Amino acid sequence: CEELCPPGSHGAQCELRCPCQNGGVCHHVTGECSCPAGWMGLVCAQPCPPGTFGINCSQDCPCHNGGHCDPVTGKCLCAAGYIGDRCQEECPIGTYGSQCAQSCACQNGATCYHVSGACICEPGFKGTHCHQRMCPEGFYGLKCNKRCPCNITNTL
Repeated sequence: CEELCPPGSHGAQCELRCPCQNGGVCHHVTGECSCPAGWMGLVCAQPCPPGTFGINCSQDCPCHNGGHCDPVTGKCLCAAGYIGDRCQEECPIGTYGSQCAQSCACQNGATCYHVSGACICEPGFKGTHCHQRMCPEGFYGLKCNKRCPCNITNTL
């Protein structure tokens, strides 16, 4: 009764097939499954629910800012715009996206949103990359330093 059965079987004479799935190991006598990290249930058929990991899915995921953890190791997989062991840091200035691997293309002192790379323009600028100057009413030119010759009724 204490002799081990060949892998995949259990019982008094090792006559029963082991029901464990996903790398689970069954007890050589009872057939009860011992699940590997990342799996749970009677036959190790259920993956860890979101937010948990490890053996019997007993550990809580330590990730922040929408990051998900690997169900086996607990290593964080960060959402776009975040980095760090626990996804606790926003992308450094000038970068954005998954693993902060993309460079921002904002101009004229604009800041870049760390998730999507969208530019947040400084006053007086517009456009996808804040590359277009918006002159105050009554002015025009590259530096908005030329007065419009028209009066309010659009006549000279």
